Amino acid sequence: FWSRLNQDKGIHELPDIIKRIQSKLSRKVKLVLMGRFFDKYNERLFWSKVRKYGLDVEYLGFVPKEKLYDVASKAKLLIYPTHVDGFSLVVLEALAVGTPVVAYGIPAIKSVYSGLNAVKIVEEFDQEGMSRKASEILSLREKELDEIINEPKLLDFLKLHSSWDNVANAVKNIIMKYTS
Repeated sequence: FWSRLNQDKGIHELPDIIKRIQSKLSRKVKLVLMGRFFDKYNERLFWSKVRKYGLDVEYLGFVPKEKLYDVASKAKLLIYPTHVDGFSLVVLEALAVGTPVVAYGIPAIKSVYSGLNAVKIVEEFDQEGMSRKASEILSLREKELDEIINEPKLLDFLKLHSSWDNVANAVKNIIMKYTS
């Protein structure tokens, strides 16, 4: 997980989700957390749940982009229980380094990432659904994971979104199609 570490990004829900994943997999799961807590309340609540559940959490804080991409590329999964987002660069960055994602189906996530097999979308606040989808991904064999990450539709999506010029041209083409 990396993002702003506050309640809007689901930081309070992460320990509950990790606990559920561990229960489903019957083994420990390590959470690597990157970002900065914005206030002491959110930080205390998060760590109290981590201690209560006995979770394995590595907190890296705010890291430079190179380190973020290095850590993310080695991750098995990005768990992203955000409630507020525009065009989620966090999800795009995870996909670009080959990391699948489980996220809440808020409008920004659904409108941009629906239809990509590497992004599993569950109803907002559905921690059980999120933990189930996460467990499914974490249980995949390497070959199955490679198929999801190297899906042609995802590779085309990443190519399109590899620069803002590409995105702007795609939006322009859509607008021109419906206004001509």
